[in-house]
This record gives sequence, C-alpha cells and structure tokens, in this order.
Amino acid sequence: MSRTIQTTKQDIYINRVENAGNEDDGSTNSSDYTFKYQYELFSLGLAIGFNEGEKIQIEEDEGFSQDILKLSALDEEQEHRASVELINQLVLMDADEDDLDVLGKKYESTKDISEPEDVWPLVLRYADWGVQYVDEKVSTQEDLDLVGLVRDFGEAEWRDRLREVIIHPDAQNR
Repeated sequence: MSRTIQTTKQDIYINRVENAGNEDDGSTNSSDYTFKYQYELFSLGLAIGFNEGEKIQIEEDEGFSQDILKLSALDEEQEHRASVELINQLVLMDADEDDLDVLGKKYESTKDISEPEDVWPLVLRYADWGVQYVDEKVSTQEDLDLVGLVRDFGEAEWRDRLREVIIHPDAQNR
C-alpha cells in the first residue's frame, strides 16, 4: 500500500500554501501564504495532532477529498519526510482496538497491525486535526506564531506523549 498524503481540509491548504492554489493569476505573492509546500503544512499538522492525541472524525460516506503527494516522492533525507516517518512509527506503536474501525475490515485485532502503512489512515486523521488547529491559530493571529506553537507543544508535552506511546506494554509488540 502506498502512503499518499491526503486531506479533507483542501480549503485550508489552498488558503495557507503557496503551491496549493489551482491557478496563479498574479494577484498574490508568496508572502501571502504561510507555507510554500503542502507537505510542510501536513508535517506540522501531523506533529500537532499526534502530540495532542487528536484525530478528525470522518463519516463513512465522506473521505479524503484531495491527494497531495505520495510520501515516497520526498527524498528519504528530507526533514519533513523524516518527521512524517517518525510519527508514522509512533502511530503504529500507539494503535489500539479503538482504531480498528478506522483501519477497516482487514484488521480484526491489533495483532494484524504490523507495518506503518497499516496505520496510514490514522496518520491522515492526526494531520488533518493539526492542520485545522494551525489554520485557527493563523486566522486569529493573522500570521503563524511558530514560537507560540513551540511553547504550546514544548518538551514536557512531547516527553509525556512519547512515554505514553513508547512505554505502553502493547507498543512493545510492534
């Protein structure tokens, strides 16, 4: 299974990412956007969503409306890919029985979840929650306060979240 970056938040990507608009009519410039590439917003959203342990809910008849990029298209050494790969591994370690409905009928128990690709639908949901969070922050501040975001999701919060995932007994099996 190929891991494709997808979103239900296409409107946010169009408003916040320079290369996400359909056509460039010359009326905007790069300083009008918070991000240059869609994978930058995705990786930040994923980090925030995972750190908060929050995923968007998608109804059965809804789905991801926009394919952005196959993760394999990014160089393995690219920093955004590295962060996505790391969090994908953490999501794999953190997956539990409550996630089986999202993952599909193929997975009858958490023992069937063994590869990063298996939890990709969860990764996309964490990312969309985080993308929505970033959009709300930018909307209220009219700019991205990266220092504020780092402060909001500082070392203590990450340390606690990583302990929760890595030290959890079920994570040791994956």
